[in-house]
Formats: sequence, structure tokens, C-alpha cells
Amino acid sequence: MGCGVNSDIDRVSILVKSVDTTALNLKANGFIIGDKETFKDVGTEEIYIGSYEKTALLLLQGVIGDGPYKKALIKRGYGLHHIAICTDDFEEYNEKLSNLGWYIHPNSMKKYYHNKAMFYIKPGVKTIIELLIKNELMDGERFIEEVIVNVDKRLENCINGLGIKGLKCSTDKESYFIINNTKIAISEIVQM
Repeated sequence: MGCGVNSDIDRVSILVKSVDTTALNLKANGFIIGDKETFKDVGTEEIYIGSYEKTALLLLQGVIGDGPYKKALIKRGYGLHHIAICTDDFEEYNEKLSNLGWYIHPNSMKKYYHNKAMFYIKPGVKTIIELLIKNELMDGERFIEEVIVNVDKRLENCINGLGIKGLKCSTDKESYFIINNTKIAISEIVQM
């Protein structure tokens, strides 16, 4: 399939023990910290890290109640929860995900009708893909320059095949992102 669709990383979501503590530690390291928001319907507190003038922001999410993030925390623990990808052509990118073996998460239809986003899961991959529909993609400097995802060698094509600039597979058992040319292990963020 010759996918000519435009797509890019919108944000990277990490489940952390405390959004406040993690954000304060990141702020002490010179990062721009957004305001904390609480979403009782999904049971999270959230803080964006990075300037809103850039693409590929970091989203810290702390579980404060029942909901899908608490279930994910119980199942997979703290760390990389999802990578949000924005596209201007949902149908074509949805087909691409399907061809790579990604499945629409059973609870996604409610979210799609509410804010035009869909979650995808792939057996054997601990990271979820969130697909966002945007008429115009932001162009410019990225806050997170690269996301490097830990996946089993047999499943690398389901990440590499997405064709997203700055998204690739890890060569070890850790997931990372690169900010300001610095490679940061996601486990380091979780430990803050």
C-alpha cells in the first residue's frame, strides 16, 4: 500500500506515580511544565511537558481513580502508555494500522465519536497507538525528537511500518525518547 497520508507524533504518554513530583523534577531540569488537569471520567491527572508551540509533547499521566488507565497500570505497570499520532486521512491510516496487525481497542468507538480519536492495540506490544484526526498537521520543531520503543524483534514491523518520522524500535529492553539531543530512558522519568 503506498500510503501518501500525512502523519506525525502528537504526544507521548507516560504513566507515572505522581505527575506533581515528576513535573517538578523535570522543571528543575529546565523543561517547560503545563498546568495540571484532572479527568475524573478516566481517572487521571495530567500535565503536559514542553512548549505548545512545538510538536511531539510529553504527557505525564497519574492514575487517581478507576478507569482505563488504572486497568493499564495493573496490566503493564508504570511507563510508556501510548503514542498519539495525528493524521489528516483517518481512513487511509486506519487501513495502514490494520495491515500492520493493529486492532481497534474495544472502547475506542465512544472516544472516536466524542473527539475524533481512536486507540489501537497489538498483541505482544505494550504500547498503545492513539490515532487523532487533524485537518492540518503542525509543522515545525519537535519537543520529543525521537521515540524509541521496546518491542520484540518479531514485531518491529508494526512500529517501523507506521512510517512516522522519529519513531523507531529499541535495540535493547528499554524504551526511550530523545529531547535536545539527549537520550532519556522512560524508566528514568517513571523513577522521578
